[in-house]
This record gives sequence, C-alpha cells and structure tokens, in this order.
Amino acid sequence: MDQRRTSVPQEFPDVASPSGGAKADEAAAAVGRTLESAADTMRTHLPHEGRAGAVVEALSGRLEASGVYLEEEGLTGILEDVEALIRQYPIQALLLGLGTGYLLSRLVGGRHG
Repeated sequence: MDQRRTSVPQEFPDVASPSGGAKADEAAAAVGRTLESAADTMRTHLPHEGRAGAVVEALSGRLEASGVYLEEEGLTGILEDVEALIRQYPIQALLLGLGTGYLLSRLVGGRHG
C-alpha cells in the first residue's frame, strides 16, 4: 500500500505539486465565475412572473450558489468535501459507485451477447 502512495506523485506530478493544485483551484474559480455570470444572465433575460419566473429564480439561485462554492473552495476543497462524505457514508458511497458503474457500462458497452 505504501508503494502505491509513493508512486502517485511520480505518475501525476502536476496534481501532487502545490502549483498543480493551485492551477486546478484557479480553473475551478473561473468556472465558478462563469456560473455566477450565467445566473445573472438568466435573471436579466428570462421571465420573472408566474411559474416560469419561479423556476428561473430557483435555477439561477442554485447556479449562483454553485459558482460561489467553486470560487471559495476550489478543486481541493471539493475533493476534501467528497472525501468527508465518503468517510461519513461509506456504504452509500460504495452503492452509488457500483450503480454509476453499472449504468455507464450499459450506456457505453451496449449488449454483448
């Protein structure tokens, strides 16, 4: 197990280095700003009244919240949050991974028969 841990930085030096993490965080922040901009555009150009307005407001609010989260946390913060969720709910995470893998295999692999 220790051998794999020591080989990861050699296989993926950009991810393991501080500058690689900083670049990933900068990219996540840029995506976050884009999401916030999209939320503002939705609020400006789409209807405000009725059910459509409620949907636009809910969607733009979620986009904006996601953008703020990406800007504040960056990729490293997201990875830490995912790791914490997996540690808190290991069985559910395993089942989610298995289910996702099964669905992807059905979508990509088709039927072999």
